Amino acid sequence: MAGKPDLPEAFQVDSWGEEDEFEEEEETADTIAVRQKKALDEGMIPIAESQWRDKVIRRLSKITGISFDDSVADTIQKLSLATCILQRGSNSKDRIDYHERLAEGADSDKKKEYHKKKASNAEKGILGVGTGLLLSPIPTLGYLVITNNHVIMNEEEAKDAQVIFDYLFDGSKEGSTPYKVRQLLAFSPRTESAEDTTSLDFSVVVLEAEKCDHFLENRGVPWEESERIQATTPAHLDMATLKTLPLIMVSHPRKLGMRISVGQFPEGVKEYPVSHIKHCLPSLQGSSGANLLFSSVDDKSFTHWKAAFLHYRHGCAVAYQAIAPQLRAAIAPLLKDATARLPRAANAHC
Repeated sequence: MAGKPDLPEAFQVDSWGEEDEFEEEEETADTIAVRQKKALDEGMIPIAESQWRDKVIRRLSKITGISFDDSVADTIQKLSLATCILQRGSNSKDRIDYHERLAEGADSDKKKEYHKKKASNAEKGILGVGTGLLLSPIPTLGYLVITNNHVIMNEEEAKDAQVIFDYLFDGSKEGSTPYKVRQLLAFSPRTESAEDTTSLDFSVVVLEAEKCDHFLENRGVPWEESERIQATTPAHLDMATLKTLPLIMVSHPRKLGMRISVGQFPEGVKEYPVSHIKHCLPSLQGSSGANLLFSSVDDKSFTHWKAAFLHYRHGCAVAYQAIAPQLRAAIAPLLKDATARLPRAANAHC
């Protein structure tokens, strides 16, 4: 269990929330309708809806007091191409043991029952669904997708997992494109509570795809650059701006078609977030692994956006600024080994 977090006071709230992983259920008109209502009540906007651009722009304008043009919607559209559903292929013993251990040590009946149910469902073979993001391909390694570790905990769970792109319509895979997972490439263990700030809760998997897959080739987000979120020094930080700073997330809540969430940092923010953060974006089970778009506080017109945070729990996310060094460290020896074994001409991805 993590010790006292070394974070700004605003992000040390004593709160607890269930992981936003959705456990699969029978797909019927009734169950889909219930999920749709929940997403609607939360204010999540379906990207398949013809008016999604106008709705997003209106919400952003309400938060910031700034008039936006359609270019911000173009940025969201690009992120949506990299966003995918990730369906776990199996439940490992590690998952069952994890929930049984937390149920045993729970400090409330709510937590105990929650973890007991999760362990029982895992034993029954009820699989989980989360959201993922396609990273730009890395030569010799292939096409990578990042999600949360509580969606894919280990190699056993990555085996037979499925990644689906362009899943837009609720309850229908029409127009979508599936891929299998080749292997688990890197991970940081799942968080054990909303206050756990030692674990980064991410997993990166390699897709089963050809070296030059034309569908995937231009959809990825460069992770090498995602480490930098244009952080400013406290001397230059306008806290009033930060409190109204907009955040955007694209996810698959409760295994629905792609949804857009618009929100901001919570009240009480006093320092610039550099690692684990709190946010006020609508999210539901299934939003795990979604990426948050962020615009620098120095960019008063909010014209430059980038994927900067990985959502891992209701109201919680972790910055790529913290993830990127661990991801590089895990990948570096694999790159060195692969490069040594391949002809020089094969080092280029396409």
